[in-house]
Amino acid sequence: MSFIEDNEMIVEVGEFYKTRDGRKVGPMKIWGSATDADTGDVLFDTMAEGFTSYCWRKSGENGDSQVEGFDYLDLVALWQEPTSQGPVRTKTVKEVVPGNYGIVFVRKLSRGAEIGIQGHFHTATELRAAAATLLEIAEALEE
Repeated sequence: MSFIEDNEMIVEVGEFYKTRDGRKVGPMKIWGSATDADTGDVLFDTMAEGFTSYCWRKSGENGDSQVEGFDYLDLVALWQEPTSQGPVRTKTVKEVVPGNYGIVFVRKLSRGAEIGIQGHFHTATELRAAAATLLEIAEALEE
């Protein structure tokens, strides 16, 4: 979003905007069939939640002749995704998953997990791969 000298908003192609009533609109695209050929004055959006083909002027004012005068559809600001500041947050947790990973096995037991190496004779390549897998498991357990 950019502003001209008197602090009026100018809608830009590709941006998302917030309507006066708080809805997300965008990304904005030039509406080819209804654009003023001289000024490119009208922009539109077809993917906005709750909208099906409304259009806006570069100033952010609603430009759809069927709903003109509905100020709540005017664009008032660049859209900013809400950030969670409340008591609930999303947490990503690593966990060791039972299964076979090359020669390394992980089994779930009632008291935890059993982690080991299958068989008795292994190549250097198999042992290097097992070492990398065991290191990955160890790092997950430390978190």
